[in-house]
Amino acid sequence: MIIIKFYGYYREALNLEEVEVKDVKTLKEAFEKLKKLLREKSDILFEEGDILKKNLLLAVNNTIVKSDDLENEKIFDGDIISIMPLPSGG
Repeated sequence: MIIIKFYGYYREALNLEEVEVKDVKTLKEAFEKLKKLLREKSDILFEEGDILKKNLLLAVNNTIVKSDDLENEKIFDGDIISIMPLPSGG
């Protein structure tokens, strides 16, 4: 089982702290299942065509992952995927 955790804006907008997905081997598969789980709220994370929005930060087991690497990034049972807003300052 893979745990997907939400932080900051995404936690509030989705009204979720985390979800679990099973039987996935890549980040892309995990996000396909996540999109189905979120239903009408999926537009908070996804653009047209199942593409993740650019204004978020992804990490697998606390290691940052580029959104371009979703298809190739392997994940394993027990991994934790974190979805966070990009840091900003001013």
